[in-house]
Amino acid sequence: LFAGRRYRLARTAEGVLIGLAPLGLLLVIAGAAAVGVALFAIGTIGATFVHLVVGISGYRRAMRAEWPKVAPLQDDDW
Repeated sequence: LFAGRRYRLARTAEGVLIGLAPLGLLLVIAGAAAVGVALFAIGTIGATFVHLVVGISGYRRAMRAEWPKVAPLQDDDW
């Protein structure tokens, strides 16, 4: 389910974006506040977006898959 080329690319992009957030914080501490805040925001928002896209596409792929052929359960409540 999660072994495709697109999934690996998305996970790599998410890792890069997550790495931008601490870099942004370090730049804020070092004195480059505008650049640091921008990198932090891009990293955080981008990683969240990629994570949501991977989750939604994985869910859609799972729901489109062939459902198993099983007998229905007997209703013993009555």
